[in-house]
Amino acid sequence: EKIPFRYDLTIDTAKIYPYEDLRGGIVSPQPFDLYNGALSILNFINPSHPCFSEPLARIYGSYFQNPSTAKAFYDKCSGDVRQHGYTSAINLLEAGLVRPLSGIEKSSAYLFVFDLIGKFGSKELSRFLSTLRKDMSSARFEAKFEEVFAISLDAFESKYRLSANKS
Repeated sequence: EKIPFRYDLTIDTAKIYPYEDLRGGIVSPQPFDLYNGALSILNFINPSHPCFSEPLARIYGSYFQNPSTAKAFYDKCSGDVRQHGYTSAINLLEAGLVRPLSGIEKSSAYLFVFDLIGKFGSKELSRFLSTLRKDMSSARFEAKFEEVFAISLDAFESKYRLSANKS
């Protein structure tokens, strides 16, 4: 899919500004950045579950060219979860549909997505995310998770709960 952009021809250096929304209209005053560009694309492709869009945009957008920064952010999120507890993917799904995620929820989502990519690869994560729908029940989400990754959601998330209990 293509997202509309315009070039600012009034300046000497090339900068690309994304439209504020996909219908066009007001042009963003901020120069295009990889994180917001990735977030826009992910939300356009599958807006069903925004709780996974932000971590993916962070991984593939702003931190794409610097894996050590992505790992440092992972470590920060791990510390947050150890201190405040992990929010399960089921709760993230439900919360993300009705309100913006809180800080600890964002940290939990980042750990979840980062570890899925690390363990199963981005193709499997993409295959899983393509099955998600807004009206998907928790049981259906868990069944799809197990079908794609061949591990139960509870077993995959158990390390986060154990990590939180150690502190």
